[in-house]
Amino acid sequence: MCARLGRLRLMMSRKKRVTDYAHRVGRMLVESSLSEIGCWLWEGATSKGYGRVRIKGTLYQAHCVVYEFFVGPIPEGMDLDHLCRVRNCINFDHLEPVPRSVNLARGDNFIAENMRKTHCFRGHPLVPPNLSKVWTGQRHCLACGRIRSRITHERRKREREQNAGGKA
Repeated sequence: MCARLGRLRLMMSRKKRVTDYAHRVGRMLVESSLSEIGCWLWEGATSKGYGRVRIKGTLYQAHCVVYEFFVGPIPEGMDLDHLCRVRNCINFDHLEPVPRSVNLARGDNFIAENMRKTHCFRGHPLVPPNLSKVWTGQRHCLACGRIRSRITHERRKREREQNAGGKA
């Protein structure tokens, strides 16, 4: 998610650039506001609720820039999870690097909802003997799949009988 920050780290290699970068991060903190729960709310440009900041002509996610400045590099293959669940929060204490699957599971979205389900809509348990996973990661209830197959088979059988009866 914050992969372009590696390029930003390379830009910071000279001393003058580091002070420019520190000045920009300082301005970011001044331009943010404090919420009741301790979030530093980004009040600049946003995209899908996440703060965006332009440094040297390139757009970065504001929370990633602040995290890298105060904490250090984001580990490879990790996303920053907002523990406070506020997307425009740039408080580095509210951010935790986690794998994308953990980040999605903690969220409040349809992916997280489906991951938390323990039973299908007919009440069958979604556990390995009754569970099938497809290449997209979706989980399917095998008992419901057998029910669908039986219903489809019976419907097609009736259609064949009706078509055969009309031709005779």
